[in-house]
Amino acid sequence: MFNWIFNLIWGEEWQKLGGMKRSPKWSALQKQLVKEHPFCSACLKTKNLIAHHKKPFSLFPELELEKSNILILCEGSVVNCHFLWGHCFLNWKSYNENVERDIQIITNLRNNAQPKKESFKNPSQ
Repeated sequence: MFNWIFNLIWGEEWQKLGGMKRSPKWSALQKQLVKEHPFCSACLKTKNLIAHHKKPFSLFPELELEKSNILILCEGSVVNCHFLWGHCFLNWKSYNENVERDIQIITNLRNNAQPKKESFKNPSQ
């Protein structure tokens, strides 16, 4: 009953945060960080960006406004890097303790990928 009332008043955000309220400074900080880093840290897309806490606010509320605890990730309709990398594609209550390392691996793979310089050759020729 109480969950239903809180969800009605504060939305699902209340439940995701374990009943905790965000700092009044959170919204402005999130907008500022997306402006400073206008692309997803994992896939480089520039739409549907959010600030993701490496250590979740629900477990580490003291780190809510700590910039070093935040990555910019996307919530795309095809690939949702926030859910995939930030929450290990498990559920919103889980978190990836290695999110920074995993994104660095993706970045290294992307940076080292080299397109073939020779054109496609038909094997029958």
